[in-house]
Amino acid sequence: MNIANESELDQFIKEYPEINMLEILMPDMNGIVRCKRIPRGEFGTFFRHGVKGPASTTLLNVRGEFCDEVDFAGLEGDPDKLIHPIANTLAPITWLKSDTAQVLATFTELDGSAALFDSRNILIKALQPL
Repeated sequence: MNIANESELDQFIKEYPEINMLEILMPDMNGIVRCKRIPRGEFGTFFRHGVKGPASTTLLNVRGEFCDEVDFAGLEGDPDKLIHPIANTLAPITWLKSDTAQVLATFTELDGSAALFDSRNILIKALQPL
């Protein structure tokens, strides 16, 4: 999966200088979009390094609850993963009078490798043999 870089952000800000809030959109295992919002002061960090977020975000059921089948007993809390912007998905919210933009995102492990529980990574792995 192609991760966006800071030059994509710079070009976007030149075109839309009024943007002050970014909605980071992450689909869960059911295709329901979960969101994290960050202010403009954090855009650069997000595009350079990613931001931390709870691993359970993609594992919620359709009611936003943890599935009973997911065993968190062996973990110390809900472990953080890194969230990164996906290239070519950054866009202003044009249907609202808002200073907000949106970007699709993907999870990685803290070392940068693909997070196995991100549904798009599961699909990518399933398509590799084809």
